[in-house]
Amino acid sequence: MKIKNNVSILNVSSNLILQFITIISGFIIPKLILSYFGSEVNGLTSSLNQFLNYISLLEGGVTSVIMANLYKPLNDKDYEKVSSIVSTASKFFKKIALIFCAYTILLALVYPIIFKTNFDYMYIFSLTLVLSINLFIQ
Repeated sequence: MKIKNNVSILNVSSNLILQFITIISGFIIPKLILSYFGSEVNGLTSSLNQFLNYISLLEGGVTSVIMANLYKPLNDKDYEKVSSIVSTASKFFKKIALIFCAYTILLALVYPIIFKTNFDYMYIFSLTLVLSINLFIQ
């Protein structure tokens, strides 16, 4: 039982550290972008991030549900049930990944045409792809 408590404490601590780093970077990164690149780049990255975050609504909290559903079978050592849950989750996330990739490419192609800025097409296209990498990994 002590090992489970230690693992739980480690999980909670890791999650709190991640949340803290995310909050701090949310304050620091926009300031750095404004200082080094100006308000137009900040506005462009904010706008692109908002468009990219729309696609994250597809996930809709499924990750939390999957994790919650894994607790009991893992505790009961029901590896067949664990395998079933992981397999189903894998199929779901592969579909989401394909949709996300298609959406990102479409956004990268269309955004520079619809929203006129002082930046050239390839700059906005590549910035969209770079910003999408972080969200894709999440």
